[in-house]
Amino acid sequence: MGYLTASGRGAASDPSWYVFNHARVYGSGGAGSTYLGRPWGTYARVVWQNSQLGDVVNAKGWSIWTSTSSTANVYFKEFNNTGAGAGTSQRVSFSGQLKSAVAITDILGEDYKSQWWDDTSFL
Repeated sequence: MGYLTASGRGAASDPSWYVFNHARVYGSGGAGSTYLGRPWGTYARVVWQNSQLGDVVNAKGWSIWTSTSSTANVYFKEFNNTGAGAGTSQRVSFSGQLKSAVAITDILGEDYKSQWWDDTSFL
């Protein structure tokens, strides 16, 4: 089994996100061989949106870290994905679907274009 993400967000106050927008997930590991992610931290937060998910994505979508891992505070969401691995009918109970895409300003703030660290040519 493979895991595409392992968010280590350890507190609700931590502003970090993993957001994959217009990503493509394909591979040679075989159908269902990969999960979108698993929580490395108590408050893991990952979103896959507007992405193409191939058949390598497991129908459950998401996994736990260990058998004693709590998923009570994780935020695993999806929006508008397509492809053989995008079906949501078998997704785990601790994940969900968004009604709209996460906006870049939700992650980087309203003034992100004026920040020295942000090269907007990559966005």
